[in-house]
Amino acid sequence: TPEGEASLIAAAQTFAAACTAEMGRLDWLPYLGTDQAIEDLERFRQAMGDEQFWLYGESYGTQFAQTYAAAYPQHLAGLILDGPVDLTLSGIDYLAEQAAAFDTVLQMTLAACNADPACAADMGGEAIAAYDALAARLKQNPADFEFPTGNGWAARRFTFGDLETAAAGYLYAESSRMILLRALAAASSRN
Repeated sequence: TPEGEASLIAAAQTFAAACTAEMGRLDWLPYLGTDQAIEDLERFRQAMGDEQFWLYGESYGTQFAQTYAAAYPQHLAGLILDGPVDLTLSGIDYLAEQAAAFDTVLQMTLAACNADPACAADMGGEAIAAYDALAARLKQNPADFEFPTGNGWAARRFTFGDLETAAAGYLYAESSRMILLRALAAASSRN
């Protein structure tokens, strides 16, 4: 929705401003991108004295690996890409494709839980309904909790956006998806 898009833009701008403020070195920004990182890898290859090496990348690492391969193909013995980023997409198109892929994997993960009697029992019903109920609760009222820090405990808030971010992060691997389902079952049991 236009409201959701405006909220996302505002959150991204807040994050970027806080990140650069915390970093405190705006003069470093030109050195913190993919192009600089591949130059760093090339310098490392030179320092190691290897004429060729294998390069592995997953998710964003595939963008990094493809960019390095385009710049220095003669120095690669091989390239392994796991979940490659399509470098022909615009940033917006890439993010739309990524969101759709995360949604598909989330739906498949929740459906797999429904098909497993033990997982479905732990969930207390349909996993998709449990996720939707948690999402609706967090949209209405974020959950406050105490978070352990190095100096004790700090008050934190878990929002709908945090749920979506966490869910996306836990969809990358089977073991992580299991942790996501366990957390969702725990949240469902608190209703």
